[in-house]
Amino acid sequence: MNKSTFIERVASHIKAHYDLRHDELTVVFPNKRAAFYLRSEFKRQCDNTIWLPQILSIQEAVEQWSGMRLADNIDVLFELIDINAQLYPDTSCDLLLFGSQAAQMASDFDEIDQYDADAAHVFSYVEAHKKLEIWNLDEHLTEKENHYLQFFASLIRYYTVLKERLESMGKGYYGMITKHLAHLDETTLISRLKGRKILLAGFNALTTTEEAIIDKLVKNGRATVLFDFDRYYVEDERNEAGMFARRYQKNHPDWLEQGIQDKLLKDEKHIRIINANGNTLQVKALQNTLATNPSKQCAVVLADENLLIPVLNAIPDSDPYQSLMVSMGYPLQQAALSHLITAFFGLRRNKKIIRKRETGTPVEGWYVWPIYRIMDLEIVHILFTPYELAGYNKWLNTARDSGIFLLDDDELKRLQSVPAIAEFISLLLEASDAALPTEMLALLSRLIQFIAQKLQSLPDNNEMLFLLNQVSETRQIINRLTAIASKHENFVQDLESIEVLYKLVNRGASIKLSNSTTDGLQIMGILETRNLDFNTLHILSVNEGTIPTDKPQNSFIPNYIKKENHLPGYKEKQAVFAYHFYHLLQSSSDIYLYYNATDATSGGEASRFILQMKHELLPCNEKIILEEYYFPNGKGDATETCALNAEKTPAVMEALKAKIGSGKGLAPTSLSTYIACPLKFYLKYIAGIEDNSMEEDLQSNVTGTIVHGTLERLFRDFLPQNGRTTSIDNNLFCKVIEPSWPRCFDEAVQQKLPAGLPDIGYNYLNRFIMDEIIKAFIEYEKKETVKPIEILQLEQPLTAALSVNGTVCNIMGYADRIDRTQGKIRIIDYKTGRVLDDDVKVRQTAPGGTPTGIRDIPEKALQLLLYKFMYLQMHRDIPAEDIEAAIFGLRYNKILFQLHVEYEPLTSAFTSAMEQWLNELFSEMLDSERPFTQCENDKPCRNCDFKKLCKR
Repeated sequence: MNKSTFIERVASHIKAHYDLRHDELTVVFPNKRAAFYLRSEFKRQCDNTIWLPQILSIQEAVEQWSGMRLADNIDVLFELIDINAQLYPDTSCDLLLFGSQAAQMASDFDEIDQYDADAAHVFSYVEAHKKLEIWNLDEHLTEKENHYLQFFASLIRYYTVLKERLESMGKGYYGMITKHLAHLDETTLISRLKGRKILLAGFNALTTTEEAIIDKLVKNGRATVLFDFDRYYVEDERNEAGMFARRYQKNHPDWLEQGIQDKLLKDEKHIRIINANGNTLQVKALQNTLATNPSKQCAVVLADENLLIPVLNAIPDSDPYQSLMVSMGYPLQQAALSHLITAFFGLRRNKKIIRKRETGTPVEGWYVWPIYRIMDLEIVHILFTPYELAGYNKWLNTARDSGIFLLDDDELKRLQSVPAIAEFISLLLEASDAALPTEMLALLSRLIQFIAQKLQSLPDNNEMLFLLNQVSETRQIINRLTAIASKHENFVQDLESIEVLYKLVNRGASIKLSNSTTDGLQIMGILETRNLDFNTLHILSVNEGTIPTDKPQNSFIPNYIKKENHLPGYKEKQAVFAYHFYHLLQSSSDIYLYYNATDATSGGEASRFILQMKHELLPCNEKIILEEYYFPNGKGDATETCALNAEKTPAVMEALKAKIGSGKGLAPTSLSTYIACPLKFYLKYIAGIEDNSMEEDLQSNVTGTIVHGTLERLFRDFLPQNGRTTSIDNNLFCKVIEPSWPRCFDEAVQQKLPAGLPDIGYNYLNRFIMDEIIKAFIEYEKKETVKPIEILQLEQPLTAALSVNGTVCNIMGYADRIDRTQGKIRIIDYKTGRVLDDDVKVRQTAPGGTPTGIRDIPEKALQLLLYKFMYLQMHRDIPAEDIEAAIFGLRYNKILFQLHVEYEPLTSAFTSAMEQWLNELFSEMLDSERPFTQCENDKPCRNCDFKKLCKR
């Protein structure tokens, strides 16, 4: 820290105005963080032994002075739940619904008391407001509307009874305690100090009751106030950062005698504004700055606290940053163990299910998909060794290939080859048998114990400290929930209640990451910066909507009613954020402000505080140097996007030629992928990167395979035999083929899913969808066979080869069906997905008016063109005009989508036109100087498997 920090001024003031050998002094800060810095400052300033003053946060101080204990949020919640049962004994309490209402009530009650508002007056306004909301001149209120109004009419009763109950227990929420103190007469209030002198330091937005308490103490000579304001925003009536300071100037002019500095208008400052495209680049920009401009007295402030872990990973491993202080905790609900607990609650909703085997014997087990999802979690890949995970994956692949959807005892026995994972899954499944909340919590406790033991058994357990801290915090929450469930068994009666309570308790829990140092790099959130100053400052996510936040504060009290009753509203909330921002700038000389230019919430907009600083502060202080950067491109007027390409190295060219020249060659889908995005083609077909994520719903390719398999079996017996074809007319189709489809369907399912088609979960609907698809196809073919059809081939491989610049380029695909009707040969592709008429059209000109090229052809139309081209290559004696290609869109009433070619070269010289296009395409693909590039149009990127890797 520099020499003019607020904490140093507080220490100097104490030394100058108090005799610590005789005076009993209490220093009160807005939070606990400043106390740590003040103790360190005394160590630095004092050579002799002294008695340190008592240092408290404002919450600790009012609790001590009032003689009341601060009530826990969960205790207040259950008091309100109990009050609700008392007010409405005939109505059952939905903990999920009323729990959220009770939490909001508690927040509103606290605010009303902190600002000393008349609760009865406020809630009478709220009730009237709600009546007006649903008022209708011509209609009577419904039962639901009456119940709605009854709730708001009861708010004052909840408020009154809650206060009475808490008072009887000697407890209170913060607003209740401060209101109690503010209403004490001066003599009684001063007696609560027990002769101690009070120094209140570093406050900004005092509540009405806090202000009243401090006013009484100052007027009676028992307290002194030290503020940390700056003249720049205090004297500027338009600057919201000084809103509260100006109030104190008006109401308590003596308070600010020592509390206004003049740093923003007089000190030298170097401010750098860094625009980064995404949070990843924000953090990378921070890493780069820390490495190139090291500083021992430096703070990183996270306006978006979700960046904590990325920032910690980005801190350079160099001397200035070996001493590191993290004053903010990591939210437990974002931690890996919390994700497992959330999945655990989801899993325990499942019960054992019973199905019959083909032999008729019943089998009992659990639906597998929740287990698969849990085993995909990050923490699982940390807990188990690569050897154990390999054993699990071996079992998983076998189960997946067999279509296993029920995890029964036999499958669990197969997992015994990996004992640790088998034990883990068994612990998870025990939750399904838990009947009472306490039983489920006991099982959860055993699971946490297993995780703790597994972490401690790992060879690198010293690096598992963060996870062990998660285990410790979670264990405390489980113990707390067990106590609550035992104490409030009238309300916590089911497992859903435990899940709701876990979310409520977990929401405010955090994992401590700090150590005991004030030197070196400090990492903190906005609120932790109160009263602290740093020479070098990095603030991340200085985006509109983040600082200041644009999130509306939840409340039962509308804003206009708040304003009428002098409760804080939007204006006051924004003023608090403005103060924090300008206070950070006051004592810092090197300031780095980063913002995310692609942030979805703010539209990539920099905070308005940056604009205010540029256009209002800079003209007032010529000692401020401002620079703007675009990371990673350095200085410039515009941000250049750096496209992701894959160079065609010798190794890549070798792999590409091997792929093209292999017996399988490239399928029409592969060529369409290359045309749409060369980079995706490289990642998928050359680099071989696959999407291995597990989805519960049957993948579309599985559904398609079963439908295709069914349709193939329908016509298999009518393929040519001994060179003779069978003419399928309507009579044959209706009497023989149509009745056979259920058998063909069952055979197709058995081949793809030996364990059978799942009949629970999302997949229960898939059976009906496939039934409807096949029935629609049957109805279509029934009408079409009025004109007899000859089946020539089914699932027929089609191939073609071209020599391009000395390289043999192979194309290969499979036609689902090739038939002959009315003298034409049809190449048919079945599709269970979306098909439109435009998908199978080849137009004369491209959208821009230029002649159509291969890149202008829709993917499905290109596939049909390639099928026709390959068939003609294999049957050179057949004229092109005798070959038709079509898609059977199986989800549509129309069914038949026939290839429609308007492009003249394809109609007059089909084969030569296709050869020309393919030669040009393969020549480009084999050009070693031309890298695999991203697609120019980013529309297809939305559903691309590689969008996270590609970062489009």
